[in-house]
Amino acid sequence: LLRQTPADCPFALEPTGRYSTAVATLANQAGRSVLLAQPKKTRHFLHSIQSRAKTDRVDSHGIGLYALCRPLPSYPLKPPMIDQLDQWLCARKSLSQSIATLTVQAQELPHAAPMLRTAIASLQEQRTALDRQITNLTRTTPELAVVRDLQKVPGIGPITAATVASRLSSRH
Repeated sequence: LLRQTPADCPFALEPTGRYSTAVATLANQAGRSVLLAQPKKTRHFLHSIQSRAKTDRVDSHGIGLYALCRPLPSYPLKPPMIDQLDQWLCARKSLSQSIATLTVQAQELPHAAPMLRTAIASLQEQRTALDRQITNLTRTTPELAVVRDLQKVPGIGPITAATVASRLSSRH
């Protein structure tokens, strides 16, 4: 894609998680301009110009037209440490949600409770290990000094501080 696209043409991408991040990172490393096509605004634009057909090819042409019609912001790429922290926080959130769901099920399903308690204990161990990794990363990484500063506020622990720091860096 980089070889087939003229060097002066920016890439306009909708954020699609790991896929768009990989493309944005490679294009950025190649010195290309990468623009963010915000999904909601892009969707409204696409609905205004195209028929009911919806394919990747139709969408890509529509996103290109949108980028020509509207000034788009640069695609935000997280520094590697923030990306790692963000992924760990996402995994922690999933573990916490699973623990909460299984805890409720263990109360409601007495015949399954012993197995569910075993699963809950295992997930809690994983969450504790992840918490240690998050704490170690935020303590030892200079880029994450904001996490240490946030933890000085009474009532803010390492997870909350890391979450706030990750969200703040995502906006820049």
